[in-house]
Amino acid sequence: MTEFQKGANISAMKITSEQLIAGYPALQVRNFIRRYRFSYFHLSEAEEGLSLNQSEAECFIRNMIDIGFLSLANLHGAVDSPAYEITRQGQELANASAARPITRKTAERLLQEFMNRVWLANDKKMFAYKIESVVLFGSMLSDKGRLGDIDIALELQPITTNQEEFQKLYQARYRFSYGPRPKLSSDFEKAAWPMLEVHFFLKNYSRSFSLHALDDLGALEGVHYHILLGERSRLKKLIPSGIESNSRRMKLVKHEKSEFVQ
Repeated sequence: MTEFQKGANISAMKITSEQLIAGYPALQVRNFIRRYRFSYFHLSEAEEGLSLNQSEAECFIRNMIDIGFLSLANLHGAVDSPAYEITRQGQELANASAARPITRKTAERLLQEFMNRVWLANDKKMFAYKIESVVLFGSMLSDKGRLGDIDIALELQPITTNQEEFQKLYQARYRFSYGPRPKLSSDFEKAAWPMLEVHFFLKNYSRSFSLHALDDLGALEGVHYHILLGERSRLKKLIPSGIESNSRRMKLVKHEKSEFVQ
């Protein structure tokens, strides 16, 4: 197995089953920090989640901090023991995929289906959130014949500006989920289900999509992107260091009238 080194490039968000991170299998580490990408964790949770003793868990956390995936959480004395949170680079690892490369033709089909689900969700007002913006970036904007992930940045907005109505809808979505609800490991993930369910619906169980927050895309220097949905002038301001792509290839992604089959 190869060990992930500090400063190594993970911008492509790809890992392999043979790779090690902080001395442990990359997939195991990725799955662990995914549980806490919206929250924080303590030493005991690292011990339990990775089946480590106290000394091993302390070493793991030190190494993850040194690599840049974790940092000490500033909770202003709210807890008795140190807590740790996922850094921006750690969020990239949490989103990393180990899926096999796909052909461009397959990627284009999957992307079309993804956008069909976006339009369906918005048209039918299926969730507590609407999909305000969808921005494509990454390898699909290159000339490569075989691609890794389909990298997409999403912007979600509450479906209503009325706070009372939104809270009622939020609670309703928390109690009801589209399809079988995946196992949610942290209390924060459980509370955030009305937002997470939008991601699960759009991915439709495909491992080929890597979904990101629009803020993450805006923080990347010189990233090439293509707007699939959203107000162009506003998005250009939110991605100030990005380079908008006018790839003719992406113009095939349009609102199809075909019915979506659940």
